Parts: sequence; C-alpha cells; structure tokens
Amino acid sequence: MIAPTRRFVALKPDGTLKWDYVAGTTISSSPVIGADGSIFFGCADRKVYALTSDGRLRRTYATANKLFATPLPHRGRLYLPSEDGRLYAPEVGHVPTSTGRPMHRQNSRRSGQRTTQVLAIGVQPRPVSAEVGETVTFSVETVGAPPLSYQWFFNGQAIAGATDPNYNIDSTTHANGGQFSARVTDGSGNLTGVNAALTITTPLVPPSIVTPPANQNAFAGGSVTLSLAVTGTVPMTYQWFRDGAPVPGATSSSLTLADARPGQSGSFAVRITNFAGTVTSAAAVVTIAPVRRTSNLSIRSQIGGNTGPLTVGLTIGGAGTQTGLALVEVYDIP
Repeated sequence: MIAPTRRFVALKPDGTLKWDYVAGTTISSSPVIGADGSIFFGCADRKVYALTSDGRLRRTYATANKLFATPLPHRGRLYLPSEDGRLYAPEVGHVPTSTGRPMHRQNSRRSGQRTTQVLAIGVQPRPVSAEVGETVTFSVETVGAPPLSYQWFFNGQAIAGATDPNYNIDSTTHANGGQFSARVTDGSGNLTGVNAALTITTPLVPPSIVTPPANQNAFAGGSVTLSLAVTGTVPMTYQWFRDGAPVPGATSSSLTLADARPGQSGSFAVRITNFAGTVTSAAAVVTIAPVRRTSNLSIRSQIGGNTGPLTVGLTIGGAGTQTGLALVEVYDIP
C-alpha cells in the first residue's frame, strides 16, 4: 500500500527533480492539467489546489468535505465531486489537456487511431472592469495541433509583442479602455475569438489649470522657461502656441527657449487635452530684449603737434535705444 503524501513532485524528462510542492495535507485525488499548464488536485483538507506550471500556488477552491475524484475542467469551469454529496463547479478559465486517468485508446470511439485536433477556443477572454492603476489580465484557452501561436488585438489593432495566451496590463489608464481579442493560429489556419471589453471605472476629470504660465523678460542669448500647474485625469497631451500658431515640437508640460532671440518674443499659451476635455491657458507675454553694443566709431580730428584734443563719436544702437553722440577727449602727450 502506498503511503499518503503531501508532496506533489514534477520530474524532468531525464527523471531528475524539476520542482516539488508541499500541500496543506494529504493529496487525495489524481491531478488534472489545464491547457496553459496549470495543475489541479484535491486534498484531504477539503480544498482543491491550483498550481502554476512552475509549481507555485495560484489559489485554492474550498468544498465542504474531502475530494477523492479527479477534478475535471470543462469550458472554463472546474467540476469537483465531493464526499458531501455535492458537485462544485467554480469558474477557473481553463480547458483540459490531460488527466490522471486518460481515456483508453486515445479517443471516444476506442479506435486506437490518432485523431486530428481541431483548432478551437475553449475559453474566451472575459470582460473586465478596473480602476486606474489596477493590474488586468486577459486569457484565452485553446486546443489545436501544436505549435500554437497567439496575437492579441486592441480595438482591432494588433498589440506589439502580445503573442502569449495571456495578455497582461500592469497598471491601467483610461487609454486602456476598449475591446480586446485574441487570434490563435496552428498548422490548419487561424481563429479569432470574441471581443472582451475593459471598462475603466475611475471617473474622468477634465484638465484644470491651477497656475498658468507667467510673463517672462530676458536678454538675447539667455534662456526662458514657461511652465504651469494642472490637475485632471492622466494621460494629458500638451501643445504650446506663440501668437496663436503652434510651436513645432512643443508638446511637453513646459517650454524652454534656449539661446533666445528677440524674434522669439510674443504671447505664449498652452492647450491641455485628456479624455475628458480640453483647456487652454491664458497667454504669457515673453519679451526678449537685444543686448546693447557699439555699432560705429568715427574720428573727427587729428593728433599731432599742438592741434588740441581728439573728439571721438560713438553711435549706440539697438531696439528701444536712441542714437546719440558720445564725446571722448584724447590729448597728445609729448
């Protein structure tokens, strides 16, 4: 007689240990394996254990008494016959690939002939409602002739890199709200499942400007930064305008004019948009003043002998300044 055990052991093809899992009490039923490799078995503690394919506990399902018969997954439910006289059927989202008691001669006709596995989606992805920031997973369970390949779609567009039976969103935003579906392909063709909606339940808040951009003054060659404080539902998009025209590439929450020039002076405003609406800030006036410089030097007399002082005229130029004459006296020193 084989002694009861709490250990569930997985071996590699060469017979060495791959992993083992210690259950809460004696394992009381044969295991069944889902299409994604999940493993289900019953224990004497009135629970059915669900392990991942690498031996980690996913969750347990409770019954009112011991479970000695093999669990049976079918169309997304796990059927659990218990000694309390009841049949439990929790939703697990799996279809079977193998059981602890395989059918004699491989198929329902007992013909002993190999049957071709028809491509089918046994469990479709389910609609999900989530708050912003939650983790969401869509799953599909399929049968078909290996190898199987997968491609997930969002609102009809292929999602780059989403080629597994499960599609995971680590932290949802309102941008993730929409329809998700999976296309499964094997050697016989492909099959696209039904759409499953992701509904984001966090209320949308339109953008609101708390602190608008402020007026700025600077000299040519300096740097000017315009910024603002805004509240609302993320993500938000930004577009800056100068004198009503969009500033190319200015799509951040701040705008910096490095090595500014007088020609960049003007009235600057920013338009903020999210899924709930759009708001445009009040305009901030930016004035870039030129740097004053000497533009001309003229000599009006000569030096030599006793000719007297030399008078030099300077023309000072620049926007906002007046042209004038500055007198400098230079004497001939013997």
